[in-house]
Amino acid sequence: MRTVFACTVTISLFLGGCTQLDHVAAPIPTQPADAALSRHTWSLDNALTPDGAHDLPWLLVRANNVTPTLQFGDGRLTVQGLCNSLMASYLVDGSNIDIGPVAGTKKMCADPALMDYEHAFSQRLPGVSLWHITHMPDEPAGRPRLTLRFTDGAQWVLTGHPR
Repeated sequence: MRTVFACTVTISLFLGGCTQLDHVAAPIPTQPADAALSRHTWSLDNALTPDGAHDLPWLLVRANNVTPTLQFGDGRLTVQGLCNSLMASYLVDGSNIDIGPVAGTKKMCADPALMDYEHAFSQRLPGVSLWHITHMPDEPAGRPRLTLRFTDGAQWVLTGHPR
């Protein structure tokens, strides 16, 4: 009798555990971590040194009506607005971002300074380690701001434009 009772209790516990599994909700699908990045095209508006001062070499190009724009999507980053198009792969893990080596088209620029800037830009991008988006109510149409933080503490601030 004891053996039968022990088996019955064991089977009941086992089946009870199985029935509880039937009531577990399926995971809710979430958007990819970089969905917010890919909803906008991002234009470089500000650059800051690690101590928070304006990093003028990155901003001088704006004075010449050249504004680099970044576009993220499907693990691929493209940069437009310079002489050549630049592209790189990227991976997002929460607030961390890893940008791979940058490749670009090879056309000659009429302005050698722009070519130098473009080269420096392509060398700098893989140094980005963190990202975050803030929504600024004082911006036109509440445009979001993307901050890219580099491993040395410098930052680029970009404004989002809907795609």
